[in-house]
Amino acid sequence: MSHTVVVDGTTVTVGAQTRLPTLRKAIGIAHETTAFYRTNDVIRILDDSEPVATQVPDGAVIEFRSGPIGPDTDLEADDRRGSNGD
Repeated sequence: MSHTVVVDGTTVTVGAQTRLPTLRKAIGIAHETTAFYRTNDVIRILDDSEPVATQVPDGAVIEFRSGPIGPDTDLEADDRRGSNGD
């Protein structure tokens, strides 16, 4: 089952098993960036080893950032990977 995400204002279709390294390469984003999306004022960091479609809702806007994300940066994260509290 395909899934759509938005990256840099462009809608991209990803397959059910597409992972972030493949997505980064396809759209020309450096591999060392951190991928995340925002939902209700919460930043959720994405895991490179999990399929994109299982981590974000259909139509989500995925952002990429080089460098840290956390309390000491302009982006504070509430990383809930694996919490099943989505």
